[in-house]
Amino acid sequence: RQQKKKGKLDINLKKRLDDVKVVWDVLLEQWENHYCLLVNFQKREGNSNVPRRHTEDGTNLGDWLIKQRQQKKKRKLDASLEKRLENVGVVWDIHSEQWEKNYRLLFKFQQREGHANVSRGHIEDGINLGEWLLRQRRQKKKGKLARSLEKKLEDAGIVWDVHSKQWDKNYCLLVKFRQGEGHSNVPRCHISEDGMKLGSWLTEQRQQKKK
Repeated sequence: RQQKKKGKLDINLKKRLDDVKVVWDVLLEQWENHYCLLVNFQKREGNSNVPRRHTEDGTNLGDWLIKQRQQKKKRKLDASLEKRLENVGVVWDIHSEQWEKNYRLLFKFQQREGHANVSRGHIEDGINLGEWLLRQRRQKKKGKLARSLEKKLEDAGIVWDVHSKQWDKNYCLLVKFRQGEGHSNVPRCHISEDGMKLGSWLTEQRQQKKK
């Protein structure tokens, strides 16, 4: 193989080795084998998002695909191989792709419900959208959320400080109660027209002040 690579292998010897199916580029042959497994996976699953530890026909296809992504990131993946992987639907930045998918679910929720205040445990199309949104708020609070992503979430109506927003809403209900009743002594069991337990909320405020 080294002699052939250097162009020093006699053509007759090369032909004899070809006749017995010698593989000259072992690494490329291995790549092709993995690629065929990836094609089979894509046809069966409808996507090329191979889980990291997934084994296909005894081969760890997930780890192999991670290595291809790493090679691409380091600009060491041959352009022809890169194109072939893209042709079977390989996503290079899987985290960015997942973020966009979750964002589309958030937008769908907002269009249907009229707001983007997703409850913590809410599942949308099999995805825990509430938990994802909670992570975005945490990232924003730590200053780790990219400004472009922050803006997209704001465009969808995201409220960053949910507690502050809810407090303001409850305060407006209290003002409305005072205007109607002439006082602010809301009974503990009082529930506003929109279903808010205003009495319980006011009790909590008194307890907070006491502490």
